Amino acid sequence: MSFLGLTTAEEPLILDFGDWSEPSDASAKAHLSVLARKREQTRSVLELLKILLRDLFVLSAGGDEKYVLNTDMTGRLTQSSQQLTWQSLSAMLKALREAEMAVDGNVTPRLVLENLAARVAETTR
Repeated sequence: MSFLGLTTAEEPLILDFGDWSEPSDASAKAHLSVLARKREQTRSVLELLKILLRDLFVLSAGGDEKYVLNTDMTGRLTQSSQQLTWQSLSAMLKALREAEMAVDGNVTPRLVLENLAARVAETTR
């Protein structure tokens, strides 16, 4: 499946339950620090996706290319906007908003992004 020239590949799910021993305070703090950084990175990715989706809405509605924020991607965005329905764009927006709420909740960033990718892939079928 391809979306904006990006392809998705199926990868096997690998479950790693890690070490069940009690973490030390230092390792717990380090883990929380890494998780916080990943959450911030995930929020940044979601913001970028929101801007791309905004551009797709503009072009799908027949808006002028001068309103596209990602001018370096205007060609790809125009092509994608012609292939996507308003309904599929709305479903993507809903999935993106739910991903933002999930990352603010207690959902791991990786799961948030994997779920979002799966839902976006569903809408482009």
